[in-house]
Amino acid sequence: MLVAAGPRAEQPHAIQLGAAAKRALVERALTLKKGDAYSRVTELLGKPTLDQKIGVGSAKFLVRSLKFYVVKSASVYNEQLDEHIDVYLDMHDRVKSIYIKVEVE
Repeated sequence: MLVAAGPRAEQPHAIQLGAAAKRALVERALTLKKGDAYSRVTELLGKPTLDQKIGVGSAKFLVRSLKFYVVKSASVYNEQLDEHIDVYLDMHDRVKSIYIKVEVE
């Protein structure tokens, strides 16, 4: 299940991805660059499964974490067994780093 399945991931993020859709999602994530805006991330990957602002208060934050979960079954996400793409943004909502834990065929 995840966030995306097409060129622009606007579908609900509770869908299961086949091998081709998972590969397409990873390929889109790989086009992101340091400094890209939040809007670029969501344009390519869709709505994140989890969007957390980490840091000082609710108005100011140091890091924003966007998580895109790929689950292998319709059950609850398991970080050790399932896959995910994490995009970390700085306080200006610009890409700081990307972590991809997705197996593609």
